[in-house]
Amino acid sequence: AQCMQKADIFDQQNLSISLWSFATLGYKNMNLFHYMTQLITERIKIFAPQGIANTVWALAKFQFQQKCLLMTIAEEAIPRLDDFDPQHLAIVAWAYATLEFPNRPLLSALCQAATRKMHIFSAQHMANMTWAMATLAHKDEEYLRRLALRVLEQVTDFNPQECSNLAWALALLTFRDDAVLAALSARSQEIVHEFIPQNLGNTAWSYNRMGYRDEGLM
Repeated sequence: AQCMQKADIFDQQNLSISLWSFATLGYKNMNLFHYMTQLITERIKIFAPQGIANTVWALAKFQFQQKCLLMTIAEEAIPRLDDFDPQHLAIVAWAYATLEFPNRPLLSALCQAATRKMHIFSAQHMANMTWAMATLAHKDEEYLRRLALRVLEQVTDFNPQECSNLAWALALLTFRDDAVLAALSARSQEIVHEFIPQNLGNTAWSYNRMGYRDEGLM
């Protein structure tokens, strides 16, 4: 009740953190949610990258496809993506994919920004970003080529979810790089005891789809 009464005097940080907190806690008051997203839509121009990332993450967490806000965020974020760090870029991509909202100009701009910053992407950033692009059927060759080089540098940092998600995404995007597949296979074999059935199934499907046989992995 207090949030509903005072939301109109919240600054951008208070609005985004409140929305993120409600999503984290699973507190879903749709009247409050609608009101807060209306305020955010009106004020998105002053939101910092962290505020934008928090907002879209909360929308995705609640499966709340607020089209007007998502369009507005895309328009405002595109010229500012160089101010976003890898975590922000990956969260925005993940959220739009989770919400099944393929804004093509945003996806292209995200790939371009990610390509420029790929040298500081972590395994999680790479897996989540590429999963999002595959989910939304957005293939950017330059992004994928730079991604492949970074994967080879960081492959020992990948966990089971990241290995299987990245393999799945590359298969769906029909991007086959044998060096990357060999590296992911080797890493998967090192940590296969940590794989859950979904990781195993996704990995097997991905390698089969790409026509890459690896006796050690299978």
